[in-house]
Amino acid sequence: MITISKLGFENFLTNQRHHQEAGYRKVWDQLALGQLDNFWKPGGMAIGSFSRLVNLPVSTVRHYLGLGLIEAHYKVDGKYRFHPFNCWEVQSIQHWQDLSLTLEQLVDRRKELQTRRPGTLVLDVLGPVQIEGRDYPEGLVYLRRLPEGRGFREIVMFGVAQGDGSMDQETRELFDELLAELESAHSTLKSRLRELTKKMERLGVKQAALLL
Repeated sequence: MITISKLGFENFLTNQRHHQEAGYRKVWDQLALGQLDNFWKPGGMAIGSFSRLVNLPVSTVRHYLGLGLIEAHYKVDGKYRFHPFNCWEVQSIQHWQDLSLTLEQLVDRRKELQTRRPGTLVLDVLGPVQIEGRDYPEGLVYLRRLPEGRGFREIVMFGVAQGDGSMDQETRELFDELLAELESAHSTLKSRLRELTKKMERLGVKQAALLL
């Protein structure tokens, strides 16, 4: 997190608002859930506006911040200001929770990623998004903090598939790491579903016995 003066933050926002590359803005707008202009408006995106955007209570956003699962990019006059990549972080949390990981396990996952790849904030499959008129249901997103003062580097590759010859070595390594994680989470989820099915069957037997 960067602690910055109000004037320095406003200068940053002005530069972002005047960014001229249309493709850059379009992709970021989709990843910002269609609210890119609200991130770059004067004053930036405060915690209340961000929580409404991602449909979470402010208390939950603060909890995620405390756990390190969301990292607000700036602190201005003691207050958090959020960046579009924070939407990626929330989506990633929800994705892994859908795969039955707890918040504690997600914290451990972040720590493990930081050990393997220092500065990693997001390594996940997120989507859908449209780029240059093409719809991609899923894509590989890798967001990494660069050395102090140099911002963040992101790799956003949509429509990747195992065995895609167009991947460079780093992207292939990222894809393989993520695939292994997803397979492990899927295996755990299947095991829990089997346990739940058995419990339901036992409860069904008990219910039938009570009805006799």
